[in-house]
Amino acid sequence: MTQPTPAILASFGLNGLLRSLQPLKRGHINETYISTWVTEQGESKRYVHQRINGNIFKDIPLLMKNIQTITAHLSAAGQRTLQLIPTQTGELFVADEISAGGNDLSAWRTYEFVEGTIALDVARSPNDAERIAAAFGRFDRMLASLDPTTIGSPIPRFQDSLWRFTQLAQAIELNSAARVKSAQAEIRYAQSQLSFVEEIAAAQRSGEVKLRVTHADPKINNCLLDQKTEEVVCIVDLDTCMPGSILWDFGDLARNTAVLCAEDEPDLSKVSLDLVMYASVLRGFMREFGDLLTVTERQLLPSSTALLALTLGIRFLTDYLNGDKYFKINHANHNLQRARTQLQLARSIFGLRSDLTK
Repeated sequence: MTQPTPAILASFGLNGLLRSLQPLKRGHINETYISTWVTEQGESKRYVHQRINGNIFKDIPLLMKNIQTITAHLSAAGQRTLQLIPTQTGELFVADEISAGGNDLSAWRTYEFVEGTIALDVARSPNDAERIAAAFGRFDRMLASLDPTTIGSPIPRFQDSLWRFTQLAQAIELNSAARVKSAQAEIRYAQSQLSFVEEIAAAQRSGEVKLRVTHADPKINNCLLDQKTEEVVCIVDLDTCMPGSILWDFGDLARNTAVLCAEDEPDLSKVSLDLVMYASVLRGFMREFGDLLTVTERQLLPSSTALLALTLGIRFLTDYLNGDKYFKINHANHNLQRARTQLQLARSIFGLRSDLTK
């Protein structure tokens, strides 16, 4: 990891003397450090410093303008949110010294540390699932009044599931890692679901599925809870906030909350949606956002978790065929294993759709 230099820390004009700087080993994209400062009055203050990965977020000014717009909107609505610390010259980030030569695109930003909170990696109970789903539903509801044209897409086409089929087709044709033969079953199943994705894409184009500002990465651990009361404090990791579909937010939330196996579970018999946890996610989300859904969005909501599993499965499969260029892997067939897990999840959810609509 590359820690922020004294010059970078000084650019934010933080009050006090630096006492410690420790890495926070969470997340897969940005590098994060926690600093502790002591003021002249003897008070301790902590900050979060993140090195933004410019290989993923290629337009850092757009990314930071998005976050500024979203946090200002949430604050004005009375919602607690992340607090950006600008530089002494009023900028939202400072270029990394390494990036000055143009060899490494990155930048540093600083937030106030949200004290007294915890983050869960998994929902321990249906109550956890409902509380966290309600928090994301409330977050999306707050952003429903924000014009989506005021927010850019920090990762272009991130929510474009149809485009993932195009990428898969290109990977198959190129076959750069000579792996197409070993993934025939996965390729056939993925391609057989094209009409399902085209149906949802058509609803989006018609406006029956509305364009909204979405979180786009509604993981459980992106919801901070009060460490004493376990009430929700705020939603974090706003990097992927973008114009998109509410189906994406609900579908991904249910996928990572109501599926109790690992994302790369090798035993496919264990891969399924937990209906009790799913019902809790649905109940919490609908309580906060349900009245804003269009008729078509409400009809498609039970299919959205399958859409997200299918989309992610295709991404893993494509990366496997391309020779593992995007996702970090732990062994040679890791992306193929991940793809099998997510495609099996999609398959199992399709079999449950009648239960999900009850």
